[in-house]
Amino acid sequence: MEDTGASRGRGSDPSKKDGGMDTVLTRDVLTCLPAPPVSIEAPLAHALAKRPPADGVDRISRLPVEALRNIVSRLPARDAARTTVLSTRWRRIWHSVPLVLVDAHLIWFAEIIRLLGHDADPRDYRTPPLHLTAAVSGALDAHPGPFRCVYITGSDMVMHDVGTARWFQILAAKGVQELVFVNRNQKQMDVNVHRLLPPTLFKCTSLTRLYLGFWRFPETATLPRSAAFPYLREVGLCSLIMKEQDLAFLLDRCPVLEKLIMVGCKWPVCLRIQSRSLRCVQMSYSIVTEITTVHASLLERLLLWEVWGEGGRVNMTSKIKFGHAPKLRVLGMLVPGMHKLHIGNTIIKDDTKASPNTIVPSVQVLALQVRLGTRTEARMVPSFLRCFPNVEILYIQSEDDDFKIWGPESGGKVSLKFWEKAGPIECIQRHIKKLVIRIFQGKKGELNFLKFIAEHARVLEKMEIVLHPQSLPLNEVDAKVRTFMASAKWANGCCELTVSPYQAHICTIVLNNHLKLAVSMDVLTRKCFACMGLVSPLCTDLNAIMLWLYHNMSSATKFAERVKEFVFANLAAKHDADVHLPATIFRCTALTKLYIASWWFPDTADLPRATAFPYMQELGLCNLIMKEQDLAFMLDRCPVLEKLMISRSRWPVCVRIQSHSLRCVQVCTGIVPEVTVVNASRLERLFLWEAWGGGDLAHMSSKVKIGHAPKLRFLGFLVPGMHQLEIGNIVIKAKTKASPDTTVPSVQMLGVHVKLGTRIEAGMLPSFLRCFPNVKTLYVQSENDDDKFWGPHSSGIGKLNPKFWKEAGPIECIQRHIKKLVLREFRGKRSELDFLKFIAEHAQVLEEMVVVMTHGYLPSDQVGAKLRTVMASAKWANGSCRMMVLKSPFDQEGNAWCYIRGFNFSEDPFDVSKCRVGKCEGHY
Repeated sequence: MEDTGASRGRGSDPSKKDGGMDTVLTRDVLTCLPAPPVSIEAPLAHALAKRPPADGVDRISRLPVEALRNIVSRLPARDAARTTVLSTRWRRIWHSVPLVLVDAHLIWFAEIIRLLGHDADPRDYRTPPLHLTAAVSGALDAHPGPFRCVYITGSDMVMHDVGTARWFQILAAKGVQELVFVNRNQKQMDVNVHRLLPPTLFKCTSLTRLYLGFWRFPETATLPRSAAFPYLREVGLCSLIMKEQDLAFLLDRCPVLEKLIMVGCKWPVCLRIQSRSLRCVQMSYSIVTEITTVHASLLERLLLWEVWGEGGRVNMTSKIKFGHAPKLRVLGMLVPGMHKLHIGNTIIKDDTKASPNTIVPSVQVLALQVRLGTRTEARMVPSFLRCFPNVEILYIQSEDDDFKIWGPESGGKVSLKFWEKAGPIECIQRHIKKLVIRIFQGKKGELNFLKFIAEHARVLEKMEIVLHPQSLPLNEVDAKVRTFMASAKWANGCCELTVSPYQAHICTIVLNNHLKLAVSMDVLTRKCFACMGLVSPLCTDLNAIMLWLYHNMSSATKFAERVKEFVFANLAAKHDADVHLPATIFRCTALTKLYIASWWFPDTADLPRATAFPYMQELGLCNLIMKEQDLAFMLDRCPVLEKLMISRSRWPVCVRIQSHSLRCVQVCTGIVPEVTVVNASRLERLFLWEAWGGGDLAHMSSKVKIGHAPKLRFLGFLVPGMHQLEIGNIVIKAKTKASPDTTVPSVQMLGVHVKLGTRIEAGMLPSFLRCFPNVKTLYVQSENDDDKFWGPHSSGIGKLNPKFWKEAGPIECIQRHIKKLVLREFRGKRSELDFLKFIAEHAQVLEEMVVVMTHGYLPSDQVGAKLRTVMASAKWANGSCRMMVLKSPFDQEGNAWCYIRGFNFSEDPFDVSKCRVGKCEGHY
């Protein structure tokens, strides 16, 4: 969900968003809840299920009882309960393990269909599933306790008052330690549906963590004086109706409380922090008339967001009073002009001078939310900053000067002279090392403030500017800021200035019969919020699904304008269906990373010329039906694209690389008749794997053309005989001689995929190697000579004889530059041995020769012994070269390269020695 600060910055009222305040408030509450300690995802179990033991022995059941209890304790409740029927050894394990119950794990398949099926409104994620309360009751009754964690967030308790009271009796009797209890009702804003929380809550004295949501807190006046939570360390009060005296009673009865969070409080709160244990207090979206730190000797963090008084838009001021808080390090967001700041007994005004009685010297990180171009707010900023003289990191949430939501009129604009007249501010002059200004719009008031900071902050090391979600393209704003700041006389000439786009949402979507949605909220102010749903198999309107995603973000344009990283994969059983990717994807103009899989790409001919992804840096096109002109359109509309992956293309695609930004291109397992590097001044890596032409098996050749690529360092895997290599305008043939027009001198790491005993392929290898004279590391993926997959048969042309390599002539990279050779999938064939011997006798600077056996062979068997015998007879050009013979790390034919490492410019992409199951799944 978008933070309200950004919403106000655009001039929109958060109370009028799609879905109303019920949706907004419910989402705010859910985002603040701690994550459950167990998950329904089980990738490890899934991987083990694919590889059952060959002898059929159940070794897990033979583990000690304590190990089995540890295993069961990490399972969701319904799965843990099912272990009781595995065998007699497992029968009592679940009952002896502290229960972890998450009600969302009890939602059955039929209930999810009813909730988010074809006939349901997908935005109505608040509707509690049927019979969920009965399922929770059954689980609480079945387990003898103790209860480690009970996480109830999906039940509507309006009709279950008696059941709720009984639940608390069970929880108290069975020693619950962590409790999250949210009453999910469709009308959360209606205080009349807030049920009274049973007073039996206070019998749960074993609690260490407690989160409550959408309840009416019980009257504490009638409770016994001995009522207390002696072990409670963390409390979350979310959208409660709670009186001031009841809040004070609760805090007073938690002697070891360390963390307090209050969200969406509907009753005016006057919070008095008087505790010797509290370390962190967070408050957001609440009516708070006063916050006072009376005596908080351990308090380190006080975090406020959208905290206002009860006077309405005319007077939303609230008081923030600081008494004794000697360890307070992190404070914010304070709102100058809205928050009335008190230090000790002194009220801070715009003309207040710094003195020992008006400062909080412990604060090192401070955050302010302010309209920098509005005098009524900006005039309080200097006084606020003087109160915290030792601040080292300052965050500024810049608000829109033109938007009026509260308080008196602006009273005039703010010029640079205003800041110059503010006088010395100690934290700016002597201590601030980092300044971050967010929701930056490039207004004059913002620029003046930045210039003032730059000219007075002597120890400032970094100034970071985060743009408004709807600001101009990054390069335009960056140029505007740098032009303006160039006129500043920086107090520290070594300060770093950065301008970056707004960090919004990260979405991962997998679509088949199930739709799984995980949304990470604004990373600057939100924790992770995850929900699960189902799209009916009958639902084929994918534009409706996209609109569902938009509406889940509260408005139809918010998702498109702010989503930053998007993965959208259609994992339906039949990929040959005519399933078109919605053209609405082009509205997501803030994207920096996009991966789409198993779609029919939309026709771009009808799109407006202005369509673009101005921030896109990484693009993955996987298993698409995509025309060549659409690919060209896509690449042309990504001006800062650095990483491109095309995988399993189902339509013949000619890839033309003409870009000033691309640094890495990976093309694998697809119909690619041609890959042409036209003009790629920054291209460093070009990876190809099983990229063949569109003909039949006898004519699968494809063209690889290399034009202008002065920084190309990594290239592979080229397939001599299948790939027709062209350097510039020259086609490389078997007898092509090396010349400046036929070489790519920048390449330092090369991979080739070749049958070394087949003349039609190995015959091209010397010519290929001559094209890359400065190669230092050579990877050879050896193919089985007996396998026939493509092209003409080799029998008519003949096998290679040992003299072939001796007659090949000089090859510069082998003689002068190659320091490391890796030959993989070694089978001990004569052709492989001849090639290795040729390299050993001609590579004058070779330092390391690595031979990796194919699966099924070991370095200690006859093939390994044969290799060592042959290589011992070689006259090594470099007697200091080290030879290593290794077992294959894979259980089947080895992998060529790791695409994850391919996109990591600091790693060797061809080194797949660590790409084993469970460690890395990014290999091909």
